[in-house]
Amino acid sequence: MAYCNYILVVAVILLIGFLIISSKRNLMKKGWLKGVVNTTEIIAIFFMTLTVVLFPDLRSVKTTGEYYYATCTLKLTDMSRLEDYKSGGSFCQLPALVYYPNDNSIKNNTYPLIVFSHGGISTKTSKISLFKELVSHGYVVVSIDHTYHSLCTEIDGKKVYIGSG
Repeated sequence: MAYCNYILVVAVILLIGFLIISSKRNLMKKGWLKGVVNTTEIIAIFFMTLTVVLFPDLRSVKTTGEYYYATCTLKLTDMSRLEDYKSGGSFCQLPALVYYPNDNSIKNNTYPLIVFSHGGISTKTSKISLFKELVSHGYVVVSIDHTYHSLCTEIDGKKVYIGSG
């Protein structure tokens, strides 16, 4: 868990303690003030807990392999098919993210290849920690974005969102 999440957990515990103590000892005499403070505390507790649950640790996962990696992005164009989701006669284009070992010590610079297809309504970056782990063990990983089937992809500097069809 990230350092800031520990702080949020401590703050939630303190707020819950204050909520319990203030209700048992009747620290606030005015009913409307008590209601406002209690409601504010409950909302704060809810959002802090939600933050800890949804964002447990945003740091990168450390790889266990021996190889460092490099990345590049490719734009693949299929000259045998026209794009179904766009008028104008353009060819199908697929952006691809490539992770590869940045090490010349592998015999003959030969690496096993893994092609990752994320499936519908996702992106080519949905499993980056897995890609880094595989590459650290000597694999090349190519993750393709399915234009108009991904939530969002980028081609020629333009964002392309999922198609309505």
